[in-house]
Amino acid sequence: MLEKKFTETDFVKLLFWLLIKNGIYQVHEMDLKRKLYYFLENPEFKEIFQDVHKSSDPSVFEADISKGLIHEKYTTGNVLWDSKHPEILYLMYPMNMDLSLYEKKLSKNGFILMKRLAYELALQRNIEFNSEHELHLYSTNPNQFYTLAYGMLEGRNVSLELISDGDVEYKNFLSQKDLYESPFYQQKPIQDALMAEVSLKNSSYAILREIRDQQIQFANVYTHILSDYKLRKIRRYANTLYESNEHLALKGEPFVRKLELK
Repeated sequence: MLEKKFTETDFVKLLFWLLIKNGIYQVHEMDLKRKLYYFLENPEFKEIFQDVHKSSDPSVFEADISKGLIHEKYTTGNVLWDSKHPEILYLMYPMNMDLSLYEKKLSKNGFILMKRLAYELALQRNIEFNSEHELHLYSTNPNQFYTLAYGMLEGRNVSLELISDGDVEYKNFLSQKDLYESPFYQQKPIQDALMAEVSLKNSSYAILREIRDQQIQFANVYTHILSDYKLRKIRRYANTLYESNEHLALKGEPFVRKLELK
């Protein structure tokens, strides 16, 4: 007899129901895939992602839940969307949904992990929703590599800068050849660009944000922090403009603003 498997369809259906239990009735399809990618990378969550995999495109940091989404959108009637904004999904699951099928396919710990996943996604959504500027939270170790840049894009000053409580462990300026060949430059052909790769150590959070002409465009936050108080403080950092002379290009050095969480 084959071992029962927690399928991709099971995963999406149970996750959406648990999100409703956490007060989330609306999800952005693309952002959800990106958030799930980082949980998929975490070995602790292996059981619940047994039939969910990364995107086949290695340059795309997303979990591929296409089959599960198609099933929920087109066969169940539990997910609605507006044709003008098809990426925004409205969840309409019954509150008394029978969960016995999923309890049979998951261990006790696996079911707890699904609840934890939904809780963390809901917490992230609530922090993002009240942000002054576009904000995305991702559950991952912030001690990683980041690409920072400063230059001109479409006639405007643009910078990608980092805010963290960590320290710069490594930095490397990109040569013109490396710059032109980098995937980042292909997406954002910055003129007169100063670009560097930076890695962090000893950090509990990192904010990577884009600023154009002293206007914050978006911020991505990478952290395992689950404290509502600390996440709200991180959100405030992400939405605060600092002095222009403290940008990353100051004196030819990649600038990482260090802000402690107290």
